[in-house]
Amino acid sequence: MLAAAVGSDPAPTPLLSATQAIAASGPIGGLSAGGADTLSNADPGLRVFGPSPVLSTVPVIQAFSPTTLVPHTLGSSAGNNSAADPVFAAESFSAAPLFGPVRNPAFEAIGVLTYDAVRFVGIFISNGDEPGENGGLLIGNGADGGPGQDGGHGGLLFGSGGDGGAGIAGVNNGDGGDGGSAGLWGNGGAGGVGASISSDSGDVTGGNGGDGGNSGLVFGNAGAGGAGGDATNLIGDAQGGSGGDGGSNMWIGTGGEGGAGGDAITGTGTATGGDGGAGGNTGLLFGWAGDGGTGGDATSTTGDASGGTGGDGGGLGIEGASGDGGTGGDATTDTGVATGGAGGSGGSDIYNGTAGDGGDGGGASATSGTATGGTGGDGGVGGIDGQGGDGGSGGSATVGTGDATGGAGGSGGGSGLMQDGGDGGSGGGATTGIGTALGGDGGSGGGTSWANGYHAGSGGDGGDATATTGTGTGGNGGAGGADGPGAGGGVGGTGGTGTGSTGSTDGTSGTHG
Repeated sequence: MLAAAVGSDPAPTPLLSATQAIAASGPIGGLSAGGADTLSNADPGLRVFGPSPVLSTVPVIQAFSPTTLVPHTLGSSAGNNSAADPVFAAESFSAAPLFGPVRNPAFEAIGVLTYDAVRFVGIFISNGDEPGENGGLLIGNGADGGPGQDGGHGGLLFGSGGDGGAGIAGVNNGDGGDGGSAGLWGNGGAGGVGASISSDSGDVTGGNGGDGGNSGLVFGNAGAGGAGGDATNLIGDAQGGSGGDGGSNMWIGTGGEGGAGGDAITGTGTATGGDGGAGGNTGLLFGWAGDGGTGGDATSTTGDASGGTGGDGGGLGIEGASGDGGTGGDATTDTGVATGGAGGSGGSDIYNGTAGDGGDGGGASATSGTATGGTGGDGGVGGIDGQGGDGGSGGSATVGTGDATGGAGGSGGGSGLMQDGGDGGSGGGATTGIGTALGGDGGSGGGTSWANGYHAGSGGDGGDATATTGTGTGGNGGAGGADGPGAGGGVGGTGGTGTGSTGSTDGTSGTHG
């Protein structure tokens, strides 16, 4: 047998008797996890598998066992794998990358082209997203403005303008931003409101409202003007901010309303209300014009007070209606002169439609001093074939001790062919406890050019006057409007009634047209 043959040779052969390394100095082939680095047959008594030179049931201590391999990641280097052992290396491997992130030039080109295409299209079609940013060149809405900033404009073809930002103290004098305008089709943005300013002492002025943006050249609604800011202090003058003008329309659409003037309040000083903004014009073909803004109120404890003037109404093109004038602001003082603001004029027509009415004058009140009501605004003219607007009424005046004078009524606007002229506004009433009271005169009626069955406007009635202790004189009636060929003249207004403890005089009636 083979075992007997091997075991029967007592003399070691040169091959088996020499001390020879069986394993390398490092872990063998990555299969050893520890222990001695070599196996040698230098010990003649060493049995590979037991007492027999060949076979034994006792395992050798230095048996091969699994070891840990250094993991390789995809893309790591296959280089620098030198081994200290001639058979297998156990040193750690380098992790330097073989190559970078996977890149596909075709996909990259497509992505770049897509990005550039989107950016290019965005130039022409997009909405403004930053404060005050314009919309796309052709299509898109403008963004609203930041504090005191103008709104962005809409696209040249389609898109609405953004609203103007509200005014804040210390930026652009507290003025509101203007509304953005539209291109061919779209709405104009509203003007921003002016900042309200207050102080314990020193003069203060409220910020002005921003103007409304114009609507599209073809169609759209224009933006309204922003309201003026209020002004308040204890000692010093106070001036309310003016309202912004309403935006206009070119062909078809609605004009924006004018912004209201800001109020003014002071303890000791002069208070002046802000003026109302003008209404925007409507389209040349068809539409409705904007009304004028209301004048701001004024109040002073010790000092003069003057209400703001109402804004004028916008005009009209061929067909539609013009805007009415804004009402004048009221004025109030304990000691001083109070003067109501005048009403704004009504808008006029170019060809047909209804002209705007004049705004009413503001009232005036004083505990001790002088009070004068504001004058009513004149009515707009009807144009070639339009209706004339009515004049606004004069403001009333009331004083405890002092003189009171009612405001005069505004004149009616003349009409075009086959339309009535506008009526004159009534004069304001006047009342005083101790002093003189004078009623305001009525406004004249508007004439008409030519129309069978139509007539000129009537004159406004004079205001009444009452003095508890003193003299009262009523205002005179306004004259009737002149008639054209085939039309009737306007009727004159009735004079006001005067009542006073020391004298009473009624106003005279106006003449007929």
